[in-house]
Amino acid sequence: MAVLSVPIKLDKERNLKFGFAAMMALENKLEGQSFFDIIKEIQNKPTITLMVHLVWAGLIHEEKTLTVEKVTKILDNSDFEDLIGKITEAVGLSLKEDDDQGNASAGEAVE
Repeated sequence: MAVLSVPIKLDKERNLKFGFAAMMALENKLEGQSFFDIIKEIQNKPTITLMVHLVWAGLIHEEKTLTVEKVTKILDNSDFEDLIGKITEAVGLSLKEDDDQGNASAGEAVE
């Protein structure tokens, strides 16, 4: 099953998607943190740095040259609560396939 994306209105209509490429890019960018630890951290103690990096990773499937700096500028005019909701929804969709196969630990990371 394909990983689903979540539409989000930023500088233009974009789609957050957390497939394996996004998860790996995020882990590489944040050196040493696992994707699942990042998700737990954003839920327990959200930081702007984590939010920006999550959005960056979730958008690079659409724009390969997107940078964290550009995402930071794009997010300047975004709705903070809506952004958190969209990130949570997109991460949940990416992990749902694993959850459907009985991998409860992956699903717990987004609840």
